[in-house]
This record gives sequence, C-alpha cells and structure tokens, in this order.
Amino acid sequence: MNLTLEFDDHYVLSPTIRFHRGDIDYAVNRMGEKGTPVAQGFEYNSGSNEIFLTPEQIVEFNRAALARGA
Repeated sequence: MNLTLEFDDHYVLSPTIRFHRGDIDYAVNRMGEKGTPVAQGFEYNSGSNEIFLTPEQIVEFNRAALARGA
C-alpha cells in the first residue's frame, strides 16, 4: 500500500492508523488541491533534492510563517 501523496509543492504521508476524526481526506489539502499517489518505489531524500535553501532563506521563511501565524 502506497501512503505517499504528491502535491505541486509538497508531499503528504497518510497515516496508517485512524484518528478520532475518521473523515479526514489526506488526498485533498486545505486549499482544495488534490494529491496523487507517487509511483511504487518512489524515494525522496536530501541527496536527490534539487533545491536547497540557504540559511538566510530559512530564517526569512520562518519569519514569514510566524508573521502569518502559521
């Protein structure tokens, strides 16, 4: 069973257990975008990542997220 869903800008790992609210659809994010299951054997890791943020970009990302209240 493949539990990883790919969205345009992120991945979601669907849980293997059912939480109190069993009506959560992990294939649709809060913006209404639909994820698709990744291919069998798919692997994502830092070594194959094509985009790396600089420390300055990480700090700015965190500042922006805190300003949004994320």
